[in-house]
Amino acid sequence: MTEVRGRAEVPVPVGIVQSHWHRVDSYPEFMRGVRGVYRDGGELTRWDVELPNGEHRELTVRVIPRERGISMSVVDGPRYEVVLLWRPLPNGRTRITWRVWAEPDSELGTPKDLALRFQGDLERFADRMVSLRGLRIDHGEAWLKDPCGGRQPVAL
Repeated sequence: MTEVRGRAEVPVPVGIVQSHWHRVDSYPEFMRGVRGVYRDGGELTRWDVELPNGEHRELTVRVIPRERGISMSVVDGPRYEVVLLWRPLPNGRTRITWRVWAEPDSELGTPKDLALRFQGDLERFADRMVSLRGLRIDHGEAWLKDPCGGRQPVAL
């Protein structure tokens, strides 16, 4: 599996970030290609997603909320895992660090496509959180982890 990493700073407090990421039913509001997320009970959710080829597919995804983050992994489809961690910054800001693991030839997209999509999701999330205050996300970057432990930037 290929690992893609990134981070962004969101101009809202960590408590707001946490409460919104723990509400999976709100994901379609800011995640491109996600048409609906429904709780099956416990950690399992059903996601109605649009694939890059335009087809729709329902996936079962395990979502595990944590105090300082959340992890998600597809249970019944292409190998795809996401971990988000958030940490408070000064002035009521939050840094979100994310990692995605996916097969290079996944039907969900290439690792670069996934990095671009996920960073865009974070920008839409930030815009949604602060739309009433007129603020925007300041900084975002993503990179592929190379086999030697370094990283290769992904142009956003």
